[in-house]
Amino acid sequence: MLTRMLAALLPLITLSVLLACGGPPGGLPATLSECPTDSTVDWAVVGPLFQAHCTACHSSEKSGSERVGAKEGVDYDTADLAFNSAETTPSISWAEIYSGSMPPGDATVPEADALAIHEWLSCGGPE
Repeated sequence: MLTRMLAALLPLITLSVLLACGGPPGGLPATLSECPTDSTVDWAVVGPLFQAHCTACHSSEKSGSERVGAKEGVDYDTADLAFNSAETTPSISWAEIYSGSMPPGDATVPEADALAIHEWLSCGGPE
């Protein structure tokens, strides 16, 4: 139970440290924000971004070791799953990208892709 709680808090702790230290380079917003009134970002725009950066591990079609440590039920292969995955929230998903903890290793989500995902999450995950 304690391990699950700490795992759930890790993105928020990482985000707090980044904010205290000035955050990551670039123009990424630290938290989700209001949806721009002129937003045209929908799943057709961000679906391929989640495919490119997330679903190698976070796919509902993967299980066990295929997930490379990704929690079961935290999947990003459909709009509904990406916005409403079990055991996470859009804010936590964004905190993981913003902090650089996802994707793991040396990979990063390019700023333009991250900004599109940020807008999509901020707008409620439109399909």
